[in-house]
Amino acid sequence: MVGFASQLPEPVRLRAESLGEEGRAWMNGLDGLVEELCGQWRLSVGDVMSGGSESLILTARQEDDEPAILKLGLPGSSDLTKEAAVLELAGPDAYATLYQLDPQRNAMLVEALGQRLSQTDLAVEPQMRVICGVLKKSWISLDETHGFMTGEEKLTWLEDFIRKKWSVLNEPCEQTTIHQAYDYIAERKDAHDMSSCVLVHGDAHADNTLLSASGDYKFIDSDGLCAEKACDISALMRDWNAELLEGGYALMKARGRSELLAELTGVTEWSVWQWGSIERISTGLVMLDIGMIEEGKVFLAAADQLAERRR
Repeated sequence: MVGFASQLPEPVRLRAESLGEEGRAWMNGLDGLVEELCGQWRLSVGDVMSGGSESLILTARQEDDEPAILKLGLPGSSDLTKEAAVLELAGPDAYATLYQLDPQRNAMLVEALGQRLSQTDLAVEPQMRVICGVLKKSWISLDETHGFMTGEEKLTWLEDFIRKKWSVLNEPCEQTTIHQAYDYIAERKDAHDMSSCVLVHGDAHADNTLLSASGDYKFIDSDGLCAEKACDISALMRDWNAELLEGGYALMKARGRSELLAELTGVTEWSVWQWGSIERISTGLVMLDIGMIEEGKVFLAAADQLAERRR
């Protein structure tokens, strides 16, 4: 059980290195952490899994030989205590079942699921339909925030992040695109209403949607937010940018996507468009910031083209 740092998926390694000394210390200590957790929870571990960007994820076997997934979150980037709270609140219909949690080690043990939706041969629209179906099962009304960041707080964070990184990264997309994002953020803040907020996954994309033994799909890797439903649809608008850019007509294709998502979820099309636009820009900037240069450029190229839209 050695060398987990060298087996980290590239996005996780880049994210850890972007955190400086804290991230490097985490990588250097992974072998010891895994050994301690295996003793504590009576596990044997197998392969390193890909698909995430903020955790070491390992296949595991419990003492009774039942399969599970061991996850060690990157400090300063992934708070597994918050993710565990989402699993406990939402239950097993829409999320993987939580088996164990160690807050001090930022580690958790969860139900082993099957193939990622992103690894199927489904086209974009059928994948979107699957994810929307899981989202509708996952949204539960919250009478309090339960310590989760609210949608309004998330928007403030996004605005600060975009403002800072766009400048630091030498203005990698058009200024008009950025100003439009600020307008969208202001409008979504004005629309924030706690009475309509639900438990939000926060990153509900096809890599985080996995097949269960029962044949249904479930979510993993929740960020955990108390926000409007449109916030949770943002990943479906934000992703698959190559498909939007290929062959032209990006704006028309994106509007068709937002209209479909609104129809599938009962959320207003304009709120879906706004959240998706904000997240597309912030995700593109994140990618550039951690060294995923080509991927980030695609996100921001799509953001520039779609900024042509006016309500």
